[in-house]
Amino acid sequence: MKVLFNALRPLQLTSGGNRVYTTELMRRLSRYDDIDLIIISSIENKAWIDEIAPTATIRVTKLKSHLQGLPSERKALIKAVAIEHPDIVHSPVTLLPLWRPACPTVVTIHDLSFFDIPQGVLKGLYKRLIYKYTTNNADIIITISKFSEQMIIKHYPKTDGHIRVIWHGQKISEQPQSSHHINNANNKPYLITFGHWPHKNVEAAVHVFHSVRNYGKDIRLKIVGVGKYIDDVIYPLTVSLGISEYVDLLGEVADKELADLYRGATSLVFLSKYEGFGLPVIEAMASGCPTIVSDQGSLPEIAGKLGLIVGANDYQSASTYIIRLLENPDWAQSERNKAYEYASALTWDKSVKETVDVYYEILKSRNN
Repeated sequence: MKVLFNALRPLQLTSGGNRVYTTELMRRLSRYDDIDLIIISSIENKAWIDEIAPTATIRVTKLKSHLQGLPSERKALIKAVAIEHPDIVHSPVTLLPLWRPACPTVVTIHDLSFFDIPQGVLKGLYKRLIYKYTTNNADIIITISKFSEQMIIKHYPKTDGHIRVIWHGQKISEQPQSSHHINNANNKPYLITFGHWPHKNVEAAVHVFHSVRNYGKDIRLKIVGVGKYIDDVIYPLTVSLGISEYVDLLGEVADKELADLYRGATSLVFLSKYEGFGLPVIEAMASGCPTIVSDQGSLPEIAGKLGLIVGANDYQSASTYIIRLLENPDWAQSERNKAYEYASALTWDKSVKETVDVYYEILKSRNN
């Protein structure tokens, strides 16, 4: 089976679930003996893709910035389909060619956050047009949670019956515990949270941390994330609360360090106001790290009734849970064990296998 895989758009991102998803699909699809994988890539990413998917064929093109890049990306797709004659075209971040090719098309829609999170007038209009076209023309839509499936059907009812839900995976369980230790200020307990954008609601994690310290617990907070939101909102908040000296702004964290960071944490505090999936949740759980998540978006679904699920600004319940983890080691270990047992089987290999099953499902339906 020949699969044409569009890796142009998501690899322009520096981080986030879309990039991780695209990377892991390429890495693991290239290991299938029965798949001839052709990847469309920008020139800048070719060497990197060669390393993670060495058996794939890579077609390179020059991609312009966002709106200007839209015609060049679709032109590259058109050219690649004409040359390669694939059995399947898979675009992992929404965009399809401007016409229906002879072969089936698969598109991954991660979420419809632009309906709920302000995007700006032009960007919001652009996304509405692209998603409407895509949902009308894709043979199969893969999405990453039941929550996202419900949102897609709500806004695009014609997709009902054409959606397959495939969860993200985690590779934390593949990472051996290293001898490297995160700088932990004399091995004090710590919380971990994530956020590049305002809807991640890192402010809530900061307030929860503040409450735990006010209770008398000598604990730290480690924040993974970069950008104006961290610099202009989160850091000033820690200063105003008088806790900045107990907060570590880690920026981006490499995979190996991230695994150790999860394993050493008292808890993940992830009170996001919107998630299509919530990759840090299963990564933390697979590391044996208890989780505190909000009741928004996909998070209750992904957390699976483990850890603590609360309102996005329920600081009191979250801080009470953390204090109990700190004061009751046996119970905390039980929480860790349950999290690990739940999430350790949610691997990227499982996710990619389910994706390949979708490819074969489409081809079988076309041949019948």
